[in-house]
Amino acid sequence: MSIKKIEERPSQPMAGVLKKEFEERIDVDRPDIYPADMIERHRDRYRWASAAIAHRFGRAGWTLDAACGTGYGSNILLWTSAKVIGLDVHAGAIAHARTRFGGSLLSFRQTNLALPLPVHAQQFDAAVTIETIEHLQEADAPFFLSGLQRALMPGGLLLLSTPEFNAERGLTSTFHIKEYTPNEMIALVTAAGFVDVILEKFDRSIVEANGRGHFILLRARKP
Repeated sequence: MSIKKIEERPSQPMAGVLKKEFEERIDVDRPDIYPADMIERHRDRYRWASAAIAHRFGRAGWTLDAACGTGYGSNILLWTSAKVIGLDVHAGAIAHARTRFGGSLLSFRQTNLALPLPVHAQQFDAAVTIETIEHLQEADAPFFLSGLQRALMPGGLLLLSTPEFNAERGLTSTFHIKEYTPNEMIALVTAAGFVDVILEKFDRSIVEANGRGHFILLRARKP
């Protein structure tokens, strides 16, 4: 599917807060620390998710951003959703997200994604999780996906991205615990109760520039 460019909603304050060791929760307000191509790749995957929500719903009601980091991606999702809730385990990231982007339509909660999600069943039209599952223990991944399935309304949309495992290359980051092949990811999502599982591709590569391989971009539906 093509990616429709969606401009982020301006918000204040601008100051970033995260240190470089938290690169897996990239702070887009720190171009002095994070390379511009890294920031753009992260934004691109949220643009993909936001465009998929627009294609499916026009405008969604509630959207869940599981592992929202510093909140910039949740802010992108707000362009195609009436309300967005972002979840992340890191207290500093959540504090920054609340200060930078929080409001009546966009809220953030600190939570461990390996535990039951602090949201209601059938609350969301869409659930987005960008580069998350590779950080979870393998035994926790099915529980996490089942939690997303529970949070979605019938017919709700799951949008997931994760690095594609390559045995020759190994893990793409020391922050990652388990990376998956496309078939493994499809099997996990299907086992969690999703249907119409589809792997998608961008019109252009957003990862080859730094030689770190390809990403799985997965879309699925709750029955």
